[in-house]
Amino acid sequence: MEQLNDQTTGDIYNPEGLRRFDIGVFTEYAGNYNYFWPLYTAHCAGEYEFKEPVNEGPYHFEMWNLDYSPTNVFISWIYSSFYNSIRQSNYVIDMIENNKGTVSEVPLDERNLILGSAYFMRGLSYFYLLHTWGRPYDAANNQWGVPLHLDIVNTREQVNQPRATCTEVYASIESDLTKAIGLLPDPANLPANQLGRPTKPSAIAMLGKTLVFEKKYSEALVQFNTFITNYCDLGKGNANYKGLLEYFGDNFHAKKENSYESLFEVQFSDLVNTNPWGGGGTGSHFQIYCGGPDMGRGNVSVRDTLFFDFKKGDIRKIESRFHPNSRLVSSPNYADTIVYHGKTIVCRDSVLLWKDGKPNGMAPYKKNNKLQNSPKKYIDNHHAASNPTGMATDVGQDNQMVLRVAEVYFLYAEALVKGGGDLNTAIKYLNKITRRAYGYYEDQACPMDYNSGRDGDFFTYLQAEKRKEFIGESVRWFDMIRWGIAEKECQLTNRNYTKRAAAWPMPIREVAANPACLQDSYY
Repeated sequence: MEQLNDQTTGDIYNPEGLRRFDIGVFTEYAGNYNYFWPLYTAHCAGEYEFKEPVNEGPYHFEMWNLDYSPTNVFISWIYSSFYNSIRQSNYVIDMIENNKGTVSEVPLDERNLILGSAYFMRGLSYFYLLHTWGRPYDAANNQWGVPLHLDIVNTREQVNQPRATCTEVYASIESDLTKAIGLLPDPANLPANQLGRPTKPSAIAMLGKTLVFEKKYSEALVQFNTFITNYCDLGKGNANYKGLLEYFGDNFHAKKENSYESLFEVQFSDLVNTNPWGGGGTGSHFQIYCGGPDMGRGNVSVRDTLFFDFKKGDIRKIESRFHPNSRLVSSPNYADTIVYHGKTIVCRDSVLLWKDGKPNGMAPYKKNNKLQNSPKKYIDNHHAASNPTGMATDVGQDNQMVLRVAEVYFLYAEALVKGGGDLNTAIKYLNKITRRAYGYYEDQACPMDYNSGRDGDFFTYLQAEKRKEFIGESVRWFDMIRWGIAEKECQLTNRNYTKRAAAWPMPIREVAANPACLQDSYY
């Protein structure tokens, strides 16, 4: 790690101390600069282009140009955030499993929830560390994992850890997520004031995702079949139900956060000092940095190259970026038109107005040169009949999505295809996503259902549809690398992909503090 754990003083081994460390596990994901995580991976994937050459601009251009530097401060901050969350998780695990002090006074159900959350978050953090700073996609580079810190770090000797192999890191992730599955409750048993925490289906889905990345398709199918049977097949009236929201854009609106499609999201909007799920509190600066001039700096645009493959009527297109001609006029020429459950709807991009610190109606988003094609996900916006309230005036309320059911369906279909499973089942679950994208119910036949004569090879079709579904959600970059299509896709944005770009460099501060951790051989 970049620095030793703080030498903790005073009595922390009590219920209050345990709960503080528990909160710390999650707050590290919601730091002031963690909105750069989806932004940086979107740069790499060619989804979001940065347009401002000054201030932080050079750091962003490094990511867009796939020419990263070990001195990039945002890379360093993101790296530190993951390890700081791991550090907090290690304290929680040590306190509960070794029955330190008076932590046993915490009720058993709450202890299991806290411990399961720590294992989930540690596994999640190592998943991102490995696939960002390691090279797990090539067996010849197995030695380029990341340092594994699975215990509390208090000495310099404990800091000096070499990179574990990719195999070792994967084994640790699998172990942590398996333990989380055994400890976390089902959604129906999660206390109302803890909404937003990972639950049992979150851990099952994340373990399945990890196994797909390892190409352990048979093992992944076991997890996905359990997930679908125990949660997706229950029906919306069941408190444990997990499935697709009817409207795609609701995944990115504050009033729909922590929905039944969500499996885990960073609680930017609800984070407070004593209860991360209590409502109100710290927001995300994502909209200030990435929103258009009415809401932010207007520094970022979503590339047209991503939209050439969108077919007419695909709702995901208008929910992934603001219309380039949004303006204060009533003509439908300056708005998108969709068909939603058989009804034609004209959708004008709008923003929330404020007066005396309170929401005060909506106004169409103004056209501006810097606005053209700004990102829409994670930006407080109004769409159709939605009217979110309670937003802070200077930051965004929208949570950052980490994992949702739609990605599970894609991964399930991939595991079926690559693992010799039933192709018709794979098509069935991908059609559910496509139908929603075109305004149909997920079990309602749609003209855009997969058709081999029109759409060609199924897996190629899956790859293209997945790009449309997850623009800006820290999904595509990792898919591009593991599928071996990064070079081809980077050519669409006139960028040159090399093997060097597959892994970010270790921050220079990490290499200096931990001499045993070698810098990536390409740097």
